[in-house]
Amino acid sequence: MVSTGNGQNLFQRAADNLVLYTNINKTSSFYRLYSKVKGRKKHVHPRVKRMTMMFYLYSRIFVERNMRDFFEKIKLKGGEVKMKTTEKIIECAQKRRNDSFRFWVRRMKENRLEGENEERIKKIQ
Repeated sequence: MVSTGNGQNLFQRAADNLVLYTNINKTSSFYRLYSKVKGRKKHVHPRVKRMTMMFYLYSRIFVERNMRDFFEKIKLKGGEVKMKTTEKIIECAQKRRNDSFRFWVRRMKENRLEGENEERIKKIQ
């Protein structure tokens, strides 16, 4: 038993008085006081224990089912988001490829025009 110094003194005095004014020994007095301080244990019927256990199990199954449904819905939503993201990446890649092709065509035209201009300049000279 953990108590303060004051509590120990009170407990000791009470045990001493019990020994002094009754016909019991010191050990019995301590046990009697301890039982009063500690209190009686509550007896729970086995049926109540079983009901509590079943209630716990049912509530756990219910909560886990709700969580499982929640995560399945998140997965489905996540799949939609992944598909949208993948489509967006493909779209951006196609756009980049088309832009690169247009840039290449424009360069080729510029090079061809420069080549034609050089040929004209050579013919003129």
